[in-house]
Amino acid sequence: MGAYDGRSPDRPACSGYRMQPYNASYCMTQDLIAWDINLMRMSYTYGDGLVYQVISHEWSHAVQNRMPYRHLARQIELQADCMGAAALAGASRDGTLVWEKGDSQEIAATLRGLSGDTPWTNPADHGSAAERIGAFNTGLRSGVWACLA
Repeated sequence: MGAYDGRSPDRPACSGYRMQPYNASYCMTQDLIAWDINLMRMSYTYGDGLVYQVISHEWSHAVQNRMPYRHLARQIELQADCMGAAALAGASRDGTLVWEKGDSQEIAATLRGLSGDTPWTNPADHGSAAERIGAFNTGLRSGVWACLA
């Protein structure tokens, strides 16, 4: 599916529900990642690092869907933050992605600013801003093994 326009009444659906404006998600029933292009445009107001974090977080949900149950964390959203950061760190190490000075701060500021503000960033589901930043930093510094249960 990839990018969609969240303002469009014809935006795609996952499991019979229309994709939400200003959101990104992994659709388990169709095994794909989708994101509102408007979310990505807005993300640039925080810095370009957030675009990578959003995609890597959703990609991590696709990975979780394939993982043995014993490796899934109780808080799957925080695990996705951690695994997404580990993937970004790996991409930076192998030269696939350039991790710019300030990217970590941009992502932390965004996680802090958006936590609890929308239905898809509810702290009960995704953790508090501090928990999300902590999970992200764990993955960034320690790799994917630190993210597994």
